[in-house]
Amino acid sequence: MNGEVKLTARMLRAASFLPWLSAGLLIVSAAALLFGCGHWLAIVPGVIACVYGFRIALDAWLFEDILAGTLTTEELDAALLRVTPSAVEGPPPSHDAGDASTLRLRSGQATLGMTRSRPWPERCRGARRLIVKAAVATLLQLAALAFCAAVPARAIMPALTT
Repeated sequence: MNGEVKLTARMLRAASFLPWLSAGLLIVSAAALLFGCGHWLAIVPGVIACVYGFRIALDAWLFEDILAGTLTTEELDAALLRVTPSAVEGPPPSHDAGDASTLRLRSGQATLGMTRSRPWPERCRGARRLIVKAAVATLLQLAALAFCAAVPARAIMPALTT
């Protein structure tokens, strides 16, 4: 593996605090909502941030397994295809026989065709975009929580609080 994969794995590991932060903020938002001093506006970005946080943790583990050699790219692609067929993009399978090295799983069935998994630089860019999305969602969550704390719920939506 090249340095970009290692750097991305380290970035994913460094961003692992985001799910914990967003989960804590989500608990505070939910508690404020239950006690009548919050608003659902702070809940929505919290749920989104938690989903991105889960993806960051999963990607961090996968990148570390790839770097450690306990998981190969081919095994990862095959597993991703079994879970979500659109996760690994490649050209549609060819109808010619090909050789055994072109065997590829598509939607849980083995087909013959050209094999082309996502290149690692593209996977690294996707992981870095995921970190940015999670950070933005967490910042939106924090801003919504601060807004809801500063402005009473009855001022935001008076019809719902009467």
